[in-house]
Amino acid sequence: MDAIDVSERSVERAKEAAAGQGYSGRISYHVADAVSWLKAAAAGPGYDLVFFHASLHHVENLEEVLRMTASCLRGTPGLLYIDEYVGPSRDQWAAEHLGYASSMYGRIPREYRRSDFLAPPVAFDDPTEMIRSAEILNVLRAYFEILEYKPYYGNVVMPLVCGIPRAAIEQPAVREVIGKAMELEDFLIEKSLLDPLYAVVVAKPRR
Repeated sequence: MDAIDVSERSVERAKEAAAGQGYSGRISYHVADAVSWLKAAAAGPGYDLVFFHASLHHVENLEEVLRMTASCLRGTPGLLYIDEYVGPSRDQWAAEHLGYASSMYGRIPREYRRSDFLAPPVAFDDPTEMIRSAEILNVLRAYFEILEYKPYYGNVVMPLVCGIPRAAIEQPAVREVIGKAMELEDFLIEKSLLDPLYAVVVAKPRR
């Protein structure tokens, strides 16, 4: 099993976690970007499975990455698995995306909030954050047939939590509002009123 990430620190932490669970001999970790790694892999024997976990929404060249991923899948079962943020891209966040979360945010005592008003949950200090996230599923369909699609939303809870300092999350008043936000999100999902922010997808290459 090969595992790659562009962050050397992340790779080192992953190595430590794998060693602690007895997997260090089964996983080879590499500091690399997806394009470079997949180009090399496409020239080799390929893979039975490819996983993207919370990484595709940092990829600008989705077409090349997914096209090369499809070409690398040559074994059995030959599947792609992604667990990914697929919501609005970084420049697409608008008031309507924050509406439900903003209504819950106002219920949290001011001392437990980052600001007076809820801001879009975008890490603007990272230029790759949500770079083309809204396009992931459409680009994926160009190269893959989707076998399973399991949305798990996050539309209310994720923006809300991003507006709360980590140290305040365990405060009873904050926990109560987060619980209500979960209930609201469940209701909106049941009524089919949300386009999900997160989804798990299993797909096979189009041949």
